[in-house]
Amino acid sequence: MEQFDEVDFMDPNFTMKFSEDDVWHAINTKVDQTRSDRIRRALFPETLNQSEINNILHLRIHPEVPSALEQLSQPAQDLKFAIEELLEYVHDVELATKIASEVTNLLKNEDLEVVRNAAELVLDLSYSEAPAQVVIGHPHLLATLEMVLDKAGGSKMEEQIKKAGAGAMLNLTKYEKGRYVIFESGGIPYLVKLLGAQPLTVTFYATQSLHNLLQYLEGAKAAIISAGGIQRMVPLLQLKDIKFLAMLMDCLQMLCFKASESKLAVRNCKGPKHILAILKRNPSDKKLLFTMSRLLKVLSTCVYNKEDMADQGGFYLIAKRLPQMREESTFKNFLTTLRNISDAKANFYIDHEILDIILKQLESSNETVVQISAGILGNLTSERPSKKVAVFECNGVEVILRALDHPNRLGTTQMALILTLRHMSARHRLGRDIRAEIRKLGGLNLIMHILLTSTDWVVLSPTIGLIRNLANMTQNHKDMEDFMVVVRLCNLLSHTVNALALLKENKREDDDDYHIKNPKDSELDGVDLHDILIDCIGTLALLVHRPSLKTQIEGLEILELLRELEDREDEDVKMVVDEFFNAYNDTYTFSYDSHGRTLSRDSQMIDDKLDDLGYEIVDDKEFVGQPGEAPEAVYENTSAFSTLNRSIVVTDPNDRAYLNDSLRVQTAPSRSSSYQSITSSATMDMSQSRNYYGSNRKIVYEDNEL
Repeated sequence: MEQFDEVDFMDPNFTMKFSEDDVWHAINTKVDQTRSDRIRRALFPETLNQSEINNILHLRIHPEVPSALEQLSQPAQDLKFAIEELLEYVHDVELATKIASEVTNLLKNEDLEVVRNAAELVLDLSYSEAPAQVVIGHPHLLATLEMVLDKAGGSKMEEQIKKAGAGAMLNLTKYEKGRYVIFESGGIPYLVKLLGAQPLTVTFYATQSLHNLLQYLEGAKAAIISAGGIQRMVPLLQLKDIKFLAMLMDCLQMLCFKASESKLAVRNCKGPKHILAILKRNPSDKKLLFTMSRLLKVLSTCVYNKEDMADQGGFYLIAKRLPQMREESTFKNFLTTLRNISDAKANFYIDHEILDIILKQLESSNETVVQISAGILGNLTSERPSKKVAVFECNGVEVILRALDHPNRLGTTQMALILTLRHMSARHRLGRDIRAEIRKLGGLNLIMHILLTSTDWVVLSPTIGLIRNLANMTQNHKDMEDFMVVVRLCNLLSHTVNALALLKENKREDDDDYHIKNPKDSELDGVDLHDILIDCIGTLALLVHRPSLKTQIEGLEILELLRELEDREDEDVKMVVDEFFNAYNDTYTFSYDSHGRTLSRDSQMIDDKLDDLGYEIVDDKEFVGQPGEAPEAVYENTSAFSTLNRSIVVTDPNDRAYLNDSLRVQTAPSRSSSYQSITSSATMDMSQSRNYYGSNRKIVYEDNEL
């Protein structure tokens, strides 16, 4: 065969002659050699040099596609590699087992260099699964390592020991058994102690180890909290490393989830301040924003944390970032955080730009986003006159009505949207304008349709309240008559009374003296039925002024039920029933307490008249005056101020005359024995002195604590 190796068969001068046997012998020999090389290449590639490999590769039809022989040899290759790994694994186990006891003794050595070398050896062992399992299987070795970490000081050598030991602990927490052994050996307090240690690598290792334990080990959360983990983690939020902050906030979220004490601990360590400071740096890392949104959402369910966030401008800061959020889960978490912050008592800043961002979310095709955004608006407009005006100025009424007039809208979303309109349509200087805007945009028909078709108490409660506000406009009475609103209200009134009776019967049990005193005792599906009762009767009191509606009410035989309510329900219901019968009899009644202070429940009528005079609540502050007096609400018009939980003292004579004429005030005996009755059939002059505050009548239009 060798005689043909150097022959150039293409040379024109080639004259050598071969027999047929020589040619076939040469071909067969070459084929056999090529086949053996290919088999050897497929099964034992390490035995060939690169030139031999290249000679075989050119035999492939497609260089990038393995040949059939190479593909057939793959199982053999896998088996060979598995055997090699098994042999290596066994070797590592044997080696680690031999040195485990010795390493334990070395860790106890007084020479720091020896201890460092031993800790680094443990770190090396923890990198591979086989020796790591050996370390895990020697609890004494692990306990000794934890003691070394606990005693390590701040010298350079000791920092190296902590770095190696913390790295080994991190590697061991990647295994289920390793996490369990660390937990059982009491390693969590040692890891917590390493938080904030130098170098920062040690802190990172300890944090990641605790993160692994929190993710996969039940009981780790309580152990970390009891070891003071939160108090050590929160200050670390001031570091700048993005990946570390993402992991740290994930740890805090897991520690605070459904744990009120943990949330308070974060707040006491100024956690909200540190988190918002990170957000101010405008981070773009998706993982960081996601973990931050989850942590803020959890913390914002705590009253104290949400107040801190509101005080520090958290609402504005988060809302400003919303349009930049691309991840749906992150966006929803931040939006939920805004909803939680929005009902904080703090008077936080919010401008039209922020309101436009929130209102825009009502146009989303995602029902959850619409529901959360509606909840934000509902909270913002609750007892905040300036926010009601701001939403109105941002074309909020039209946007809300458009969102409400959407097919297949969920009841909870409807409730939040209607509640916002209810808040906006009363108790501020533009309340009448908003009621007119709702009518102009066709919202009245939409609201009445919901009232007539909905059977969900959660939706009916704010809807009836909004109808009551809209009933202050006499222009709406004809439409309400056409929609048979009175019939619906009377039916709801009967159903509510029956539902309350059933609740009372179910909760009475064997106590014959049982009375519904706690508001939760009158709740059904999370709705206080007393509120529905009061709003139904209050709306009827406004509608009964229209003769045709008055006739309709008389025909529904609801008067007898209302008279029964006067005798058996609480004071709030009695007062609104009084309002109804006063309106029914075309009179208006005030009852007085022992100091001559008026107690009235016809808040909508009074609000409407005060709107005409330009009065608006702008602030709440402590009233300085007689002992026991309630907080006052200060009004924008300086000629009026209030005491006793937002009662109003009108000092302008012309305003008093207007209120006196428009409300047709008549006094009547109070139904409560705790009040002193002042009776008169004549109209009372509102400038008469009836109390020790001066020569001005007070109009009380919200609940009072006397």
